[in-house]
Amino acid sequence: MIYLLAALLIQASLVQSNILTYTYNGEILSVSISLEQNRKILLIGFQNQTLPQEFISCKVAECTCVDNIVEKGKHLSQNPVQSILDVSCTEDAINFRRQQPIQLVPYIFSHPTGGHRQLQTYTNASAVAYNDSDMTASLQVTSLLTIKWLFSSDGTSIDFGILWGQQSWLGIGFGQGMSNVDMFNIDIVNGAVRLYDLYSTSKAVPPIDSVQNLNLTQYTISNSSVKFRFTRKLSTGDSKDTVLAQNGSYTFCYAYTAAPMIEYHGSNKNCFQITLNPSGTQTNNKSKGMIIIMTILLLLA
Repeated sequence: MIYLLAALLIQASLVQSNILTYTYNGEILSVSISLEQNRKILLIGFQNQTLPQEFISCKVAECTCVDNIVEKGKHLSQNPVQSILDVSCTEDAINFRRQQPIQLVPYIFSHPTGGHRQLQTYTNASAVAYNDSDMTASLQVTSLLTIKWLFSSDGTSIDFGILWGQQSWLGIGFGQGMSNVDMFNIDIVNGAVRLYDLYSTSKAVPPIDSVQNLNLTQYTISNSSVKFRFTRKLSTGDSKDTVLAQNGSYTFCYAYTAAPMIEYHGSNKNCFQITLNPSGTQTNNKSKGMIIIMTILLLLA
C-alpha cells in the first residue's frame, strides 16, 4: 500500500512556501520538495521521534542530501549509516529517495530563509541556571507542565517560570485556537533553549511576531526536562500581545511533540484555566473536574 501525504508550511512574511510531498511503499521513502527562491539549505525532520533522532540535510546548489543524527548529549552530526539512495534536482524542486524500514512522517525543519528563526540564543556555557525560589504563585497544569510566576515590584511586568517534563519543544498560547492568538514557544537547539515570541493567524506554523517582547533570562536542560524563565510587560503596547493583569483569569493552551523543534503537534494539545494571582498554588480545574466525573461514573457502575 502506498501512502501519499502532503504538508504545507506557511510563513506570513513570505510570498512563496515550501511544499513537501512524499510516498512510502513499505521500504522506500520518496520525497519531493518545491523550493523557494534563494533557498540554500533544507533540513528535513521526522515527526514524533525520540532520541536518537534522524534528520536529512540537503544542499540545494550542490543537489546533495545526507543522513544526519542527533544522539543523547550530542549535536547534529552526519550519520555513519547513509540511507539516501539517490537525489535529483530541477530549477524549482529537489527530490530524493531513502531506504526506510518503517514509516516516518517527514517535515521541513529549518526556517524558510535558510537559518533557524530565533529571538535569543544561549549556549550552556553562558546560560544562567534556572531558579524559581523567588516566585510567589504557581499552577500545576499536568504532571508534565507547571507554570510559576512573579509580578515585578512596580506592577508592570511578570516573570514566568515554565517547568516542562520532557526534553522537547513546547508552545503556549495566551488564548484558544490558532486564529489571532499571542503565543510563544521554545526549541531545543544544540543543547540550548531558544525562545520565540509568536502571533498565530491560521492553522499553520505560527509566524514570529514582528515586535519581540519576551526576554529569556534563565534555563536548565536535563535528559528528562526543560526549565526556563522569561519576563514580559503586562501590557507591551503591541496589538498582537495579550494584555495580562494581576488577578486576571485566562484560558491558555499548549502544544508539543517529542521533537526538539516545533512541528505539527497533532493531538498533542490541551487548554487550561489560569488566574494570575500574586501568590498561591493552583491546580488545573479541568483535570480536577475530570477526576470527579470519573469517580462518580465508577461509583455508579
